Amino acid sequence: MVDCVRFSIYPLWQLLNDPDRDLVQTPISVYRCPSDRTGDTVQGTPQVMDFHGPRAQVGTNYFGGTTSYLGNGGYWELNTSVAQGRGLLYRNSSIRFRDIIDGTSNTFAAGERDFDCSSGVWAGTRNSTGPGPRGNNYQLGRVSIPLNFKSNPTGNNSCCEGFSSAHPGGANFLLCDGAVRFVSETITFDNAGVNVRDSAGPEPVNYANLGTYQRLGIIDDRQTIPEY
Repeated sequence: MVDCVRFSIYPLWQLLNDPDRDLVQTPISVYRCPSDRTGDTVQGTPQVMDFHGPRAQVGTNYFGGTTSYLGNGGYWELNTSVAQGRGLLYRNSSIRFRDIIDGTSNTFAAGERDFDCSSGVWAGTRNSTGPGPRGNNYQLGRVSIPLNFKSNPTGNNSCCEGFSSAHPGGANFLLCDGAVRFVSETITFDNAGVNVRDSAGPEPVNYANLGTYQRLGIIDDRQTIPEY
């Protein structure tokens, strides 16, 4: 499973000719939640991602095929190619089951994101080491953004790095043991006073002060998970 998601965040600046464009725009039903109103591609979502490049300039119709399911990038902002996010997935991730110290039943592998938060792209991204309109937030989400954090009628930049769904009251998550759970948006949320957008890198954090939602997104905080 991890290898499959690692492939999905491979940079796509080389895939700009017509046959490859047809491929990455192909809708794949298993990657899409029936409740998500995003179209076959992410064109028209609040933060539009196209595959801007030498032969796909801004304003073209070269948009990636939609996925409603994003990998768990962890706690910190999605702007790095190393494991400092403390989630299961990141660029060139090599996490194995033995590295999930908190236990596979206590750690998110992937979660939902819907149209209001720009959904995701199943095939890849232009900017695999950073966030933004063509960034790795189209394959990954982080738990330092509240679940279903939206502004009416559509989301905002922070929303586009988190998890969300069109389901009332929460979203579905895949755990590392293969189980799928519906997580309520009222789950305990607490970033422990840490600036998760610190561009200089992670700050010291007292994991014991984190909310349940944050703990589920980190593979090695060594904290217990209460009922949720």
